[in-house]
Amino acid sequence: MHTDKTKKAKFTQMPREYRKLVAFYPPRPLHDAVDERNVEEIVNEMAGHELSRDQEDYLNLMSDLLLNYQAERATRKSGRRPVNERLKYLMEQSEINRSQMAKLLECSQPLLSLVLSGKRGLSKKNIKKLAERFKLDGGYFL
Repeated sequence: MHTDKTKKAKFTQMPREYRKLVAFYPPRPLHDAVDERNVEEIVNEMAGHELSRDQEDYLNLMSDLLLNYQAERATRKSGRRPVNERLKYLMEQSEINRSQMAKLLECSQPLLSLVLSGKRGLSKKNIKKLAERFKLDGGYFL
């Protein structure tokens, strides 16, 4: 990956099998600008090429990690409360418990726990349901 001491990743050097891609650069949460640059480099290098299914899966995962990190960073900069905190607030104000919220979102309790802890985001389908239920713009849940 690209740091001051390493060379830039080249698509031609990237493995085609998922397990080898993971060994090449293990996916993990991004914590700083160096992590962001490294993952962004991989995403940019893989984009636009004919990919194996394993490469597509890996690219999708790395893209998600990058987008999540950038969204979290933008939220911190804007001073806006994270989505999971806004959702918890709405649940408290509306007196909706976790079971009721899981039913509304048509998801399991463990998945809802991941959303409420900030470890998982909301799907477009979930955002639409929440916007309708709480009569809010969908952007509130982004």
